[in-house]
Amino acid sequence: MSINTNGYFISEGIPWEDWQSGHKFEGVNYKIFYFGKGQKFYSHTAESRDINIELFKEKKSFRDYQINANTVEILKFRNNPSTKEIILTILSPEILLDEDLNEFQFVSAKIKK
Repeated sequence: MSINTNGYFISEGIPWEDWQSGHKFEGVNYKIFYFGKGQKFYSHTAESRDINIELFKEKKSFRDYQINANTVEILKFRNNPSTKEIILTILSPEILLDEDLNEFQFVSAKIKK
């Protein structure tokens, strides 16, 4: 099975909370996965679903990924298939599921060259 790569995948909102000096801070974050050319994987966390896809164009750090029968495997160390850091199950070309059962929906967006 394959995945769409002309955009990015975004999670549902993941609530967080933090306590500092007796004050509670809380919010929602979204995990964003972008699968670029040359089997390059980029990730980002945002406080909003509205992101500028161009941010991936400027990122210098990436990890390699490989697609198997029904999974996408993100490698911790480049070109080393035995170092799988993240394994995503492919439910369809537009839906991925992580190991914590968080669902990632595909959003179509093209990066300008």
